[in-house]
Amino acid sequence: MEPLVSKYVPHVLLHLLSLAPSQYCQAYFTILGLGCVGLQLLPSLQDALLNYGARKAAAGDSTATGGTTEESLLVTLLRKLGLLTRVPHSWFVHFYVALLCLQAFWAVQFVTHGRILTTIAEREVASGGGGGMTLGQVVLVWVMLSIQGARRLYECLVIMKPSASPMLAVHWVLSFLVYVFMSISIWVEGSASIINVSLADANLAPPFHTLFPFISFVVASRQQQEAHKHLASLKKYTLPTQGLFSNIVCPHYTCECLIYVGLAAAAAPRGHVFNPTLLCALFFVVANLGATANNTKRWYVEKFGAAKVPRWRMILFIF
Repeated sequence: MEPLVSKYVPHVLLHLLSLAPSQYCQAYFTILGLGCVGLQLLPSLQDALLNYGARKAAAGDSTATGGTTEESLLVTLLRKLGLLTRVPHSWFVHFYVALLCLQAFWAVQFVTHGRILTTIAEREVASGGGGGMTLGQVVLVWVMLSIQGARRLYECLVIMKPSASPMLAVHWVLSFLVYVFMSISIWVEGSASIINVSLADANLAPPFHTLFPFISFVVASRQQQEAHKHLASLKKYTLPTQGLFSNIVCPHYTCECLIYVGLAAAAAPRGHVFNPTLLCALFFVVANLGATANNTKRWYVEKFGAAKVPRWRMILFIF
């Protein structure tokens, strides 16, 4: 066994170390997305890792006797390891503060030809990638993600009601890393356009095909803000019914998915419909929010009755 391990482990490590920066981003989003999908098959583990607030209470009641012994042992192990430590849900604001700081950091790196951005970009190009996006696309998608971060920060501070519901510390860490990788994903496939660029001569105009994705992004952002305003206006644990909520349980999640569709389309390299790295981010967003929307509908049905709850959780006519 030992010769076999010594033979193959170094090869695996060498392969991991040889990945392009975009592949690290893709792997992180994909693994998290698959984890969200997998948790749907493990009720008690899903309750421990995904649910909070009202959904936590409802799911706890329904899974108290439904989890297998193996699942219960795994939850116990996670708790003993401290992975189920909970932090205030208000810490969500940290994600958007961090995102805006990262966006500013990468902008400064770009303008000053900073060492960190240049190293990542050169590594991407050396790995055979980073040649598909124009500089105009990079700038446009940077602006779009910055708008998203600023808007969500504004909503957290001004529109949304403070929540006393906790979330897992490990969830906070993993989500924080999502925004770190997102801040890199929006430009990494345009690395060749970034390296040694002369700002005086650079063409920063985005290609025409980015117009529709940008418009879609703006519309989805506006609709999501309206949904958040409606949720903030409700009394605690009340069924939302206005606007898109009349047909979809979680339309604000629908809008979030459409926002990432817009980002992935606007950043599409030549010959692609979507940016592969941001497509992996979209997969994670759909899987994560889809799981939460599923639990939200279950709680709504238990509290208000199936007749009052929209049929579709997040995607009209599909899910």
